[in-house]
Amino acid sequence: MPGFAVISHGQESSGDSSGGQTADSGSTIYIGNKNSGKLHLPSCQTLPAERNRIYFETRQEAIDAGFVPCKNCSP
Repeated sequence: MPGFAVISHGQESSGDSSGGQTADSGSTIYIGNKNSGKLHLPSCQTLPAERNRIYFETRQEAIDAGFVPCKNCSP
């Protein structure tokens, strides 16, 4: 899916108060599933396999790229 920002795993730090992981900039990292088009928080129990993940800096970036929020974690 074109137009998305990918965050490498090296930029992740420990979780914030929302339960999600944060990038160095302090923003929550959102994880998209390349196969289902669902968007997840890093704390979601239904995260896709690593090979099917795509990382976003903001929720809006993921929505603009066509991902829809997961009904379990409601990012």
